[in-house]
Amino acid sequence: RDTSYKNKQVSLLLITKVAMKFGAYLREKLILEWKSYALDYKSLKKALKIPETSSDTDDTDGREGNDQAVIVPTSTGRIFNNKREKIRSIEQFNKILEKGEKTIAEFYEKKGRWAKESEGVLRERVNRLKVLSAESAIGDGPTSIPPLTQPQDIYKCFASDPSFRSYVSVRRSLSYFLSEVDLVIEFLTLNGTAFYKILKKFDKRTGLTTLQGRLEDLSQSHPFLQDGGGLRIIRERVNQMLLDMTQLRPMLPEGWEHRKVYTIGSFDSFDLRHRDILIAMREFGHFVMVGIFDDVTHGELNVNSPPTDTLKTRMDNVKRFVDMVFVIPSSDSVPFLKCAVSENDIESGMCCFVQGEDEGEFVGREWVGSVMPLHLISITNEIEVQK
Repeated sequence: RDTSYKNKQVSLLLITKVAMKFGAYLREKLILEWKSYALDYKSLKKALKIPETSSDTDDTDGREGNDQAVIVPTSTGRIFNNKREKIRSIEQFNKILEKGEKTIAEFYEKKGRWAKESEGVLRERVNRLKVLSAESAIGDGPTSIPPLTQPQDIYKCFASDPSFRSYVSVRRSLSYFLSEVDLVIEFLTLNGTAFYKILKKFDKRTGLTTLQGRLEDLSQSHPFLQDGGGLRIIRERVNQMLLDMTQLRPMLPEGWEHRKVYTIGSFDSFDLRHRDILIAMREFGHFVMVGIFDDVTHGELNVNSPPTDTLKTRMDNVKRFVDMVFVIPSSDSVPFLKCAVSENDIESGMCCFVQGEDEGEFVGREWVGSVMPLHLISITNEIEVQK
């Protein structure tokens, strides 16, 4: 049983042994807003810390009534030899551990309610999309598009169609939910590893053999620490919804999938919503290009506030999801966009620009809107908005 629980943490433990001590790794990986729910690994280690004393200079023979611990070397490390010190340490440790078990259980229950409610909202949205797709002629071809001759006009009309906009919105919400659930499950399993590591350290420091029994109790009371519990089941159902979305994708106008898609921004402190909008850009074409403001320009556009991440870090974060990244070293992005956008693509309608609604009034919008379709998409958590 001990081995079974331990095996689920093997890959993470291998990483931490190579890279850093587990406590440091845990602090680095914890999401700041969830930190209060995490096991207080540092305090638990402190509770087990043995005072540095020397038995050959101090009269610390471990007699009852002596509060100073004697350090006894063993094959597994140093352990407590003073009864009172040992009891005090164990009581403090158990108090912190019990609080940790309670808070992580509260976190799981809270996220479990969120996941169930979100799944219901997402399922309703998918069902509404099915109805909308059946009612919209755009799903069967370009019959809902009025007679137009210029590709740019056809693409603008298509992008404004309720069926297409709903499709993009629902698909993004499903993707965002799955990413959020993955973070929650990672948080839970990381805490599961923390419980295992600190309980193992407890036995090593106290000389007791409680690890197997405590892990058995933990696997019964907190099974979600091993694989996410019910959250993983919900994730599988929502992921199936996302797979089924391919059947609801509207038939695209000729040439739509061959377009180049552009956007600009700083992409500082890269998070799920940045990633989400970059993935959504794939719905508007096949080749995605992103212009990123350099550090000086970022400061000019954000009231002399320097970026949190370096330009290289910001470019690396974005490049994982797009085809090409270029630097914009000025608050006036137009000259650099003109260099990046092909005149042939403009004339043939093979390019468009996608931007988040919150940054819709960007410098250069007038030029962009005059040469290519401009699509504004929401970057809010649409699940919460719907709820």
